[in-house]
Amino acid sequence: MTSREMEGTIALFHAPVNAAAQGGPNRGLHVRQFILQPDPVHGGRVVAAALGERPLLRPRLTPVALVPRIVPLVFGRQKEIEAAASAVESGRSVEVSGPAGLGKTMLLHCLAHHPCAAAFADGVVCLSALDKGLDDLLQALFDAFYQSDVPFKPTDVQIRQALQGVRALVLLDDADSPGNCLKALMAAAPRCVFVLAPVQPHLGFDLVPVTLRGLPLDDAMQLLEREMGGFIAEQRSHGRALCQAVQEYPLDIIQAAHMILERRHTSAMASSNHDELRQRLLQSRSPDERKVLEALAALGRQSISGELLAGMVRVLNLPNVLETLRRGGLVQSRDARFSLAGDLGDTLTQQWDLTATQRWTLAYLATWAEQSQLPSGELLQEMGTILRMLDWGLGRATGTRSCAWEEPWKARSSWASSGARGTNCCTRWRPMSGTRLPLDGPCTNGAPGPSAWSSSPRRIAGSSRLSNCARHLTPLSCP
Repeated sequence: MTSREMEGTIALFHAPVNAAAQGGPNRGLHVRQFILQPDPVHGGRVVAAALGERPLLRPRLTPVALVPRIVPLVFGRQKEIEAAASAVESGRSVEVSGPAGLGKTMLLHCLAHHPCAAAFADGVVCLSALDKGLDDLLQALFDAFYQSDVPFKPTDVQIRQALQGVRALVLLDDADSPGNCLKALMAAAPRCVFVLAPVQPHLGFDLVPVTLRGLPLDDAMQLLEREMGGFIAEQRSHGRALCQAVQEYPLDIIQAAHMILERRHTSAMASSNHDELRQRLLQSRSPDERKVLEALAALGRQSISGELLAGMVRVLNLPNVLETLRRGGLVQSRDARFSLAGDLGDTLTQQWDLTATQRWTLAYLATWAEQSQLPSGELLQEMGTILRMLDWGLGRATGTRSCAWEEPWKARSSWASSGARGTNCCTRWRPMSGTRLPLDGPCTNGAPGPSAWSSSPRRIAGSSRLSNCARHLTPLSCP
């Protein structure tokens, strides 16, 4: 779809905006014939837009390239990458499935820079579906190809009309949303080719399946050797046994190598099982590293910007701390945002008491959102983090009449006051507006509490996979 064709689509349902809408008294979020304006007392108020005040949308320059960094070296995934690329070239959507730690995100990164992506005139877009419903995904896809001179929330019909002619490659990570949601998203952009990356494959989809399993043993050995900085002859057989014990899962190999390297500098790392090894690995973290891991664990699977994380943890030389954790396979980064890798968040939820950290994070984010002077787009990027902590606060309050619910209530009031300024630019505000808050007792919102994370199938699978690897670490720990 060319820029001229996009402009023709926009003209079907948008009128020019006048000077008032560009900065006059009626500034705010435009929704149909109304404008939602900031209000310091109530959070926002709705006024009718004057005739001719609808925003002017413009197509972004194509091809759009919302893609991650180039992956320099990938071990043992050439077959899966080429299978997915072949399907994409033929115009078929793909589903890349497998448990956490197998490299689904890495495979999407490879496809984003694969020659097959050049066939899409409107570009390549890589998005995360984590904790997003259909409205959020439609809005994100719309925003990838259109921009407005003022904050604007298009209707579902307008979004679908605008996406009808877009031909792009859409890479959707964390695609564990309900199947009907993903089907509706794909139907709204019929000329796009999608590559979904869920943990469990979706049934009833007309998708080319690409199922990830452990690496071939030789590739797993190359990965372990790279992470350890080389082998000596006596270590090779033990390395093979270690890779087989973790079923050649890439992330597990990286973390196991990190454990081995730690043991070179730690005298008390004798161990008999995986749980003891991981516990000692976490206990051996420096105070600054532990503080960062606690803060990320409090956010669940949500990512956070480095700048906001720095304000939360107040750690000197945070970039170096994050890089150390990233190299060790404990933290992952994407677009300058950070989260825990694999199922580590489930492990920390089990082993560490995160309550104090979660309370502090909730209070900090409430204050930050209220006082932040960031543009609405940057504030919007943290909505997943904010909603995660609000869900935690409300879930913790369920079933108790103590003052625990006062914290999320105060937090919600703070976020509401900043909502009309920033967060109302996206449908991510909808779940918050629908939350049932208490007036004289406990509150319920149906959101999963911390226990839902601790019983994750990913943690169970990871634990059983790694439980037999401990005996292989001792021979590898000393060169």
